[in-house]
Amino acid sequence: MNTLGKRMMAGVAVVASLATVAGILIATVSYEPHGVPKALRPAFKAKIAEVKQRASEVATISSSVRPIASLDTTEFHFGLLDPHATVSHSFTVRNDGEAPLTINVQRTSCKCTVGKLGSNVLLPGGQTDVTMTWNTGYQLDNYEQSATLETNDPLQPEITLTVQGEIRAELVVPSQVVMKSVNPGDLPEATFTVYSQLLEDFYLDSAASDLPSFDWNVEPLSVDDTSLFDKHAKWAWRVSVSTSGKSRGKFSGDVKLTFKNPNSDEVMTRTVNVAGHVRAPINFYSPDIHSSEGLDIGTLDAGKEHQFKLVVRNRGEANRKIEVTGVEPKELKAHLTPMSKPGEYRLVLTVPADCPTVMFNRDRQHGYVEVGDPDDKTFSNWFPVLGAIVDLQSDPR
Repeated sequence: MNTLGKRMMAGVAVVASLATVAGILIATVSYEPHGVPKALRPAFKAKIAEVKQRASEVATISSSVRPIASLDTTEFHFGLLDPHATVSHSFTVRNDGEAPLTINVQRTSCKCTVGKLGSNVLLPGGQTDVTMTWNTGYQLDNYEQSATLETNDPLQPEITLTVQGEIRAELVVPSQVVMKSVNPGDLPEATFTVYSQLLEDFYLDSAASDLPSFDWNVEPLSVDDTSLFDKHAKWAWRVSVSTSGKSRGKFSGDVKLTFKNPNSDEVMTRTVNVAGHVRAPINFYSPDIHSSEGLDIGTLDAGKEHQFKLVVRNRGEANRKIEVTGVEPKELKAHLTPMSKPGEYRLVLTVPADCPTVMFNRDRQHGYVEVGDPDDKTFSNWFPVLGAIVDLQSDPR
C-alpha cells in the first residue's frame, strides 16, 4: 500500500473513533427536564420514578394470574322517592380473572344505607350481588349515599357503589320573590307558584306580612301547566302578592304562608321573603353624570360661560308641576324646559361668565341641583355637583 492509501486508512479510523466516542457521550448525558425550575427538579424526578415503578408493577400484575373485579355500573338512580321510603338496588360483581376474588363491604356513607353481600369469595367466572338498602328519611331535594367494597384485585383494591334519588317534597315554595321595579305611585306585585309532589290536595289558608298595604290572592294552577314541566307536581296554586312598598328605594319583608290539608288536620307554614324597588320620582340622564358621585365639572375659568345639559325624567303623573327647587352654590344657574315627550325636560346648568371664584369640590362641601314638585317635598330628587370656578387669566404677579 502506498503512502497516500495509508494516510486515508488512518483518517477513516480516526473519524470512526470520534463517532464512537460521541455516541457514548450522547448515551450517557442526561438532559434536565425542560421548563421545570431547578428547585423543583428533585421532586419532578421522584414523580417520574414513581410513575415508571407503577407502570412496571402494572405490567407485572397484568401478566400474572390475578382476580379481576368487574361491574357494568357503579351508580344507580332511584328516581323520585317518597320521604321515609326504604328502597334497594343490587349491583352485580363478576370475577373476570384467573384467581379467586374476595369481596367485603368495608363501609357505608351513613347508617341509612346498608350493603349486603351474596358471597365473599368468587371463583374465576363467578358472580354475586351486592345489595344496597337505603332509607330516605325526611330529606329534601337530591340525595346520595354510597358503600365501599374491599377486594383483593391488585388494580382495584376499593370499589365505591353509589345510589342516588330525588325526594318528593311535601311543599315546594320559593324562599324569595323579587318584585319588578316600579315607578312612584305604582303597586309593586309579584306572582309565584306553590306545588306539592306528595299531596293531591291542599290550599293556602292565609298570608300575612308587615309590609305596608300587603294584599294577596290565590288561584288554582293545572299540574299540566308548562311552568310545572318535569316538576312531578300533584297539586299546585299560583299566588299573587302586592304591597305599597315605600316612597322610593329598595324594600323587603317576610310573608308567612299557612297551608292546610283538607283531608287531615295538618297545618303547614312557610316563609317567603319579598323584595322590590321603587324608582326615584325624578331621574337625571347625561354622559357626564355618575349614578352615585353626581356631576363633576372640574376646574373652570371664571372669565368664561360654561354649560352642562342633562335630561330630566318625571316618573310620576305627567301633569305634575316640575321645576328646579334648589341650586348650590348660588352662583350657578339651572334652567328647566319641557321636551316634546311628556314627562321629560331639558336641564341646563350654567356657570356665568361673571361667576366669582367659588370652590365646591369636596365631599362635605359640594354643590347640588334639586328638581321636583314644589308643592310636594316627597316628590323630588337631586344630584351632587363638584367643581371649582377660579380666575385662570389673572396675573400671578
